[in-house]
Amino acid sequence: MHAHTIAQHTPFFFQRLNDHVQYLRKLQAAIERKEESNFCGIDSQNCRLGQWLYGTGPEEVQHLDAESRELFAKLFKPHEAFHLAGQRALQAQQAGDEEAVRQALGEMTQLSAVLVDLLIELDRRCEHL
Repeated sequence: MHAHTIAQHTPFFFQRLNDHVQYLRKLQAAIERKEESNFCGIDSQNCRLGQWLYGTGPEEVQHLDAESRELFAKLFKPHEAFHLAGQRALQAQQAGDEEAVRQALGEMTQLSAVLVDLLIELDRRCEHL
């Protein structure tokens, strides 16, 4: 997908954002359910956002300007940390450690805000290409 193709599909980065939000909701629902849940999380490369980041994403953004490519590169670290915090939250919930659950969810919320901001900025920049 070339830069002008991404720009023509304004919802492109918002779809990536939606993928992230849907995962977050699924994880929160599993934690809030107090009973056994079969949802055990997904690693950062296999969720829908991760599949894009580690799959077609680099090729799709290579035609964007340098700042947009930098924004894309900044997604990886908080995305990985988000998934690690999610795993900690699920493990803490299974162990009955409510404080650790709260801490991990707080970290996830902060990392999620970073990811959302980056994706919105990528979308905004593509509108101007």
